[in-house]
Amino acid sequence: MIKVKFCGVTSEGVTAKCKCVIADPSYFPDKVEQVGQVARMICILDHTIPNTNNSESCQIILPQNQINRQNDISTFHAYLLLIMLLLLENTLS
Repeated sequence: MIKVKFCGVTSEGVTAKCKCVIADPSYFPDKVEQVGQVARMICILDHTIPNTNNSESCQIILPQNQINRQNDISTFHAYLLLIMLLLLENTLS
C-alpha cells in the first residue's frame, strides 16, 4: 500500500487544508495503484421496483453470501432510474 500525506489543495494561490483528499486517480498517476475495477450501470425502467410499496426511491443491497460473490452489489432506485455499482471480480491476475 502506498502511504502519502496531503495537507490540502492549492488553487489560484489559496490553499484549502483538510485531513483527507479524495480525487480521481488521473490527478495522481504516480501515487496510485490499481487494485480492482468498478462497474457502474444506469438502467431506465418502465415500472417501479416490486415489493417496495411503489416507492419513488429505495436502496437495495445484494449481500455477497446470497449471490455467491466476494463483494456486495449496491443499487439505488430513484423514480424510473436504477443505478447499480459493483466491484468486478476475477479481472486482475
